[in-house]
Amino acid sequence: MSALEHQPENPRAEPVAAAPDQPQADDARIDTDASSRVAVEPGAPSRSEPIFNIPAVIVFFIAVMAAIHLLRAFVLPAAWDDAVITAMAFIPARYTHPLAEQDLLGWLAGPVGYSLLHGGFVHLIFNCVWLAAFATPLAQRIGTMRFVLLWITSAVFSAFFQAFVTDFANIVLIGASGVVSA
Repeated sequence: MSALEHQPENPRAEPVAAAPDQPQADDARIDTDASSRVAVEPGAPSRSEPIFNIPAVIVFFIAVMAAIHLLRAFVLPAAWDDAVITAMAFIPARYTHPLAEQDLLGWLAGPVGYSLLHGGFVHLIFNCVWLAAFATPLAQRIGTMRFVLLWITSAVFSAFFQAFVTDFANIVLIGASGVVSA
């Protein structure tokens, strides 16, 4: 069966012109892949594209960062907020002392957890806007699991780069800026 002969109807198919030596068939179609546009027939309702096409993994990270910040800003008492910062923030000086003298949760969570914390709403909003703008095409291209691995890797490398630059100072590093920049 040639491409110009009758094929079963496919809503994702486009009409094809007949070859010069064969009669024109109105219902001849060639299947197209799902990512291509389909010709809209007159009178058929048009399909609109979404305004924002942000992958679920990006929406997930934005939601987690926003939820943590809202919880810290409006729910947790100051002492608990300090405990969250101590446990999740990256503190370079923490890695100059023996592990036995440390909080294991902070030692393990710090290199990634800091990327989910923010210093204020403006900090959070700017990181979320830049994350949505620049990470969307990347997440669409590499997929969810590889994006999560990239997030973790970028957070760790950004944190330890900051530690080396500051000579492992006793400072608190928070925010997704390192991940968004990577």
